[in-house]
Amino acid sequence: MDIETTQSTTKIKLQYGLRGEQIVHISEIADDERGLKCGCICPGCGMTLQARIGKIKQPHFSHNNAKCDLKSAQQSALHILAKDIIEKEKRIKCPDVVFDTSDLDLDNGYFIYGGYDKKIFKKRGLLNCETVVLEKRVSDIIPDIVVTSGNRTFFIEIAVTHFIDETKLEKIRKLKIPTLEINLSGIIDSPISKEELKEIIVNSFNNKSWVYRPNEEQYKAEYFQYIKDEFTKRENIENEYIRKEENRQKAKAARKEKAKVETEKLKNPEHYQKVAMSLVNDEDFFNKFKNMKFYVKTKGRVPFYINIPVFGEMIFNCDRRIWQGALFEKFIYYRSTKKENTLNWKRIEKWIFEHQKEFKINYDYSCSVEVQRNGIPHRSTLAKEAVFQYLEYLDFLGFISAPAYNIEEGEWLVLSTYNIYPPNKEEARKLKKAIKECDEFSINVYNLIFDGLYEAE
Repeated sequence: MDIETTQSTTKIKLQYGLRGEQIVHISEIADDERGLKCGCICPGCGMTLQARIGKIKQPHFSHNNAKCDLKSAQQSALHILAKDIIEKEKRIKCPDVVFDTSDLDLDNGYFIYGGYDKKIFKKRGLLNCETVVLEKRVSDIIPDIVVTSGNRTFFIEIAVTHFIDETKLEKIRKLKIPTLEINLSGIIDSPISKEELKEIIVNSFNNKSWVYRPNEEQYKAEYFQYIKDEFTKRENIENEYIRKEENRQKAKAARKEKAKVETEKLKNPEHYQKVAMSLVNDEDFFNKFKNMKFYVKTKGRVPFYINIPVFGEMIFNCDRRIWQGALFEKFIYYRSTKKENTLNWKRIEKWIFEHQKEFKINYDYSCSVEVQRNGIPHRSTLAKEAVFQYLEYLDFLGFISAPAYNIEEGEWLVLSTYNIYPPNKEEARKLKKAIKECDEFSINVYNLIFDGLYEAE
């Protein structure tokens, strides 16, 4: 059961009386013990009480002493009851032990990692009490309750109208005795039973707080050091990230500059031819060719259409038969036309640069270049130009069909799957002848092949 910590604004009615050495709640008075028959005295002033038990007004005790401080009387009763409850139960649930970090000398940067003004250094738990003594003087203070648990002593303060002030707290600090404060201010004028009070005192967490725990300064110092270490660690991580990012940007700029230089060199026909010829690698190709899904159908004979020279093929840094064979296998041969019968540049580009493992990209040639497509000059990348030229040839052979417009954004229709023979046999014959008769490593290979196709007609 939790209680509100705000006090009632209604007039206090005394709920407890003292009968002998026992505190009695008004609810414990029988009907035949009304009035003076209750045999109770005020726990505050000691005068005789009358038990007022009616059906309309709240049951309570009363007496004719106008000078009696009912709050003080109620507080005295609650003190005695709290002691009795703790003494009988021999246990009390204690809240988290926290210390205030707001007064630590931390700049704003540290609080990014600290986060809160209060820090828990011991979780809530159960305190088993071996001895319980009420208002026993310890040095120059008299705590409400003194309990022992194991070889340790604890103070318990019952706060009803008065809470621990700085003077008393300083004395507690000097004694170095853990002190728990139980806040009962919210029930000083409430018709609460002993059972409900026991629940509050023994089992509640929310109305309790540790006003002092030894080693708090030590924990503060450790926490402060922890925050500084965390800040330093994070600062080092951020500095390392900045350093790496700067290096990455420098390396990126260097690669870009190198790509610009190397791509510019390709404008030289002799240099282009030299680079293109250096990519031929029979051993590497045949090792990969045997693992291609259409290999069995070829009976070991390499289809001419996975060895078509195209402009910019050095971007793929491998024998052209490897990247063309991988692309043909992925997007045309090993594809179900019932599920997905189209392909486009974005899907091919994602596969080339993110997924496939058959060949590596040569980023030395990643700079854009000015090329002509259908007689129209435009800027493009070597990867895009090489792929589109290859797709044009597959369209010519009848494996796919180009979009009616905008080949870069449009969808290419896949016409033939699980088939290694070009559907357009006559065009295949012409293209094969044109490739054989041209200089396959020439920078103008695209025009040379199409000139050969026109002559064949």
